[in-house]
This record gives sequence, C-alpha cells and structure tokens, in this order.
Amino acid sequence: YVCLGRWLRLGFHDANLALVILSIAASCGTIFFIYQMTLEWFGRSAACFAALLFLFSPLAWFHGTVALTYIVEAFFSSLVGYLCWRASSRNGHWIWLAGLALGIAAGVRQSSLLFLGPLFLFALWRAKPKNRLLGVTILLLALAAWSAPMVWMIGGLGAYLEPLRSLW
Repeated sequence: YVCLGRWLRLGFHDANLALVILSIAASCGTIFFIYQMTLEWFGRSAACFAALLFLFSPLAWFHGTVALTYIVEAFFSSLVGYLCWRASSRNGHWIWLAGLALGIAAGVRQSSLLFLGPLFLFALWRAKPKNRLLGVTILLLALAAWSAPMVWMIGGLGAYLEPLRSLW
C-alpha cells in the first residue's frame, strides 16, 4: 500500500492525493469484481443490483474517498473471492492468480491472509495437485516479495519481533 502510494506520488506530487486516487481506483475495481462474480452466479439483473448496492453504500463512498486501506482491502477481498471461485469451479487453473492476489492483499492488510486464507484453502482443495503446488508457491513468493524488504527496512528480524518479547 505504501509503495503503491509512493509510486502514485511521483505523478501527483502529493502523498494524500496519491492515496486518495488509489482508494478511488480500488473502489472502481471492487465494483467490477462484485459485478463479475454476481453476473456469473446469478445473471445480469442481480449483478447490476449488487453493483448498485455497493455503489450507494455510505461506507463505500467514505472509504473510497479517503487515504485509508479499507477500500483497498475490499478490492482485494472481491478479487481474491472471484479468483478463488474461478479456481474452484475450473479445476484450479486460476489458483496461481488467487495466490498472487492473496499475497499482495496481505501486503496491504495482513489480516487479509487470516480472513481470506480459508477461501484460498478451499480453492486449493478443489484444484489438481500440480495446480495446488503452483498456487502455494506463488502465494509464498508474493508474501516474501513484500515481507522481506519490510523486515530489512526496519532493521532485521530482531527489530521486527521486538514488540513480541513482552509477550514471552
């Protein structure tokens, strides 16, 4: 999330504006994936209704126009949900994309891994063994792609785990 904001700041020259633009883009993406999944499940009328429900939700409007991670999490939740459904209904061919999306989602909000993990595991269970291995590998690589630089930037694993010492 922070890295995406930094990249956008290069074009907009304002950190808050960059994160607000990211929220607006995530709102649009959320509507798209809600529409797509509902379209494939229930048809066009239900898809339009679901998209309109999200579009007119006060929380979606609020979080879609502020520099917070909540609407970005909604985007990744709808994306991971859509990709896991596609993977589970098509023998796991989409599981690698679901793993990539889940890994990136966890980089935005780590709780996404906890809440969307069971959905990903269900999609893995329905996939062929070769696709399972690919999905888990892509997920682990995506997690490493953001967690390793984060740990390095804060001074190593010891500094990262320091707040947990009081619990031990």
